[in-house]
Amino acid sequence: MNDIHSGVASSSPSLITALGSKIVFIAFDLIHGIELWISDGTSSGTNLLKNIYPGSSSSSPLNLTTLSSTKMLFTASTPSTGNELWVTDGTKAGTRLVKDILTGSSSSSASFFKAVQGRAYFSANDGNIGTELWISDGTSAGTKAVKDINRIIGSSASSFPQGFIDQFNRSFFSANDGNAGTELYITDGTAAGTRMLKDIQRGPLGSSPNAFTLAGNKTFFSAFTATYGTELWISDGTAKGTVLVKDIRTGPLGSFPSNFIRFKGMGYFTADDGPNSLGLWKSNGTTTGTSRITTINPQSSNFFKIFMVNAGSKLFFNAFTVTNGTELWASDGTIAGTAMVKDIQPGISGSYPTQFTTLGGKILFTATNKSTGSELWISDGTATGTFLVKDIRPGKSHSSPTLFGTLKGKLLFGASDGIKGEELWVSDGTSKGTTLIKDIYVGPYPSCPSNFFSGSRFAFFAAINYPAGNELWKTDGTTKGTVLVADLLPGSFSSNPSQLILSNGRILFRATDAMKGTEPFKFFSGANSKRVGHPCSTSATRLPQLMGTDPVLGGTMTLRGSGAKTGAVGIQLLGAQVTLKAIPLATLGEACNSFIDLLSFWMPLAPFSVPASGSWTQNYSIPGNGSLKGVRIAFQTLYLTPPASKWEMSNGVFSTLGN
Repeated sequence: MNDIHSGVASSSPSLITALGSKIVFIAFDLIHGIELWISDGTSSGTNLLKNIYPGSSSSSPLNLTTLSSTKMLFTASTPSTGNELWVTDGTKAGTRLVKDILTGSSSSSASFFKAVQGRAYFSANDGNIGTELWISDGTSAGTKAVKDINRIIGSSASSFPQGFIDQFNRSFFSANDGNAGTELYITDGTAAGTRMLKDIQRGPLGSSPNAFTLAGNKTFFSAFTATYGTELWISDGTAKGTVLVKDIRTGPLGSFPSNFIRFKGMGYFTADDGPNSLGLWKSNGTTTGTSRITTINPQSSNFFKIFMVNAGSKLFFNAFTVTNGTELWASDGTIAGTAMVKDIQPGISGSYPTQFTTLGGKILFTATNKSTGSELWISDGTATGTFLVKDIRPGKSHSSPTLFGTLKGKLLFGASDGIKGEELWVSDGTSKGTTLIKDIYVGPYPSCPSNFFSGSRFAFFAAINYPAGNELWKTDGTTKGTVLVADLLPGSFSSNPSQLILSNGRILFRATDAMKGTEPFKFFSGANSKRVGHPCSTSATRLPQLMGTDPVLGGTMTLRGSGAKTGAVGIQLLGAQVTLKAIPLATLGEACNSFIDLLSFWMPLAPFSVPASGSWTQNYSIPGNGSLKGVRIAFQTLYLTPPASKWEMSNGVFSTLGN
């Protein structure tokens, strides 16, 4: 895009963050030091935003926090203000100091930023009230200390707020008022609306709440008390509604709940109840609705790595028994429906299943046994439906698959068959459908595919071959469609592309070439679509999802919805412009967000009735007009659900028209 640090030296771009249709990042050059830059993906559109620290010294921007498509907060240093809060709208004139919170050359050390509805919470020290809770909308007047929480020792005592999680129009966090220790707080951005929810552990020790996890209109978290130890708690944002869910490990030792995942409308997690050691638990937020499902590791090892994945009708996880070692387990949410799926490696050594990847209600994963080594397996949650997909490297040796993700309903992964090195493979979950895509580095040498970024038609990645070195490649899942995009550093040297992101219809990434060193680069990937945000629903077990294919000029774009309520009226919304951050729609009453800019152009398409399956498909013709190349559009589905006529919304789909 641009040679920021002229010549072969590198600008080392990093912290690449989207701002509307552009990206903002930090980079180095000899004239300005480490400063904030912006790019629209073109050379002329890649520029220094502002030399914040005059001369060749560095302002070293950090904490890039996007508030909207035209506003980003960050911290930066100058000799006169120290490290303070700044804002940018993507222009030099709009890049300015928000507020010198700690007046003078000292720094306020602003940190722990959390963007919430066009504002950001953070902690900062103004030298008067210590490190406390602040809020900013990017203006000086809108940047203020929310509340001096810790006042017990003196005016400069600190509460050290952190761990922010947003729920509706409020945020949970932890803070220390100097009296009660570190406890659970809630804020709506005002002093009156900022308070300790509950002194969970009386006295100065504090409960140290953490592991905040949203559960509908409530929040799970873990907290400590001297009576119960670290256990599972839940809060609805009121003192009365902030309660211990269950003393899972009776007494003061605590069960240390962790590894939370949502499945069938409930929270699933791991906890150690003592007698049964580390186990899988589920909870609906009540004592009676919290129960142990099975033991995961009777040895309760702190070094035991838990893997869990929600595959729709089954929750897959790995568990250890003294008889079978670590093997694949599955659960339908009941004790009777939870069991080891298959003893892949008979005996106590175990197969150590890992890299769980969902594919059509099943999971693909890697596992090891003594006959085939480490290979690719598949499971539908039954013993007969769990089998070796293919012994890619025949015999006891390992092909050592590295699972990258899915493309067009198939798995992309790296593996070595023992004749060729580690190369790019594809699998549909069958032996016949598991094949080498391309021997990128011909012969026994590994191409080491890595740094994957997948769209709906292509995946982009870095790979090594001769004579190109490690460069940018793309694949459509076929041999013919797997090609080198560009040899940025000609010859056997490597440009080492990394940090691939999609912005304004272009793949932006970091790479090195002989003339410019390590700099930001771009590649227009053609038509593309990506899912954004999360759906909202009136049901704990139903989430209306939306997916879209790439809007190729002259072709057809397909939108697919699933998880909608039968008989609901669906309205497809189309927006010509897209905001980066969601717009909360509090009037819908279900914590719904719009991913279409309702303040700009948008329009509803024809309404439809959701069929009994809850799934639907709509096709839209895309004009072949070349002038539409690069135009960005957004889709989101609004549902009116019977019988109470409540609103639900899907996630958003952001698309760019192209070839």
